[in-house]
Amino acid sequence: MRFVASLLLMAGLLAAAQYFIDIPCTYLVGMHFVLHEMDPEHHLEALASAKRVSKRILAFEPTLSGEEMFVRLWSIWRNAARVVGGFEEYRPPEYWLQLLKELSMNVIEVRIISWGDLRAPRDPRAHGGVVDRELEA
Repeated sequence: MRFVASLLLMAGLLAAAQYFIDIPCTYLVGMHFVLHEMDPEHHLEALASAKRVSKRILAFEPTLSGEEMFVRLWSIWRNAARVVGGFEEYRPPEYWLQLLKELSMNVIEVRIISWGDLRAPRDPRAHGGVVDRELEA
């Protein structure tokens, strides 16, 4: 949880920095599961603010693909958020790509991580990683 909070804080601080600088920084703006929790009317504005302060943006957003149980739980959570005036609006990848296109941003990579990927084996060799030979012996 601390890691997520750090990314959100960093994105918030860099977006606030737009008022103090005139040129993009070399920082990376990380938006980790934050855009779907804001009013969709402000999505384009939030991405435009990130673009003003950074040349690189890394955004992680949940999407409604995958396990049926996840979709059902999200529906309950979204309804609860609406009751208290919040937002929990998951959008398909095409939605986010369209916003980035409107901002003339160059998309380097789009990747959807499925539930199966999250359950992958921990052995680094399974993903092309290197194993320390001393530990292996």
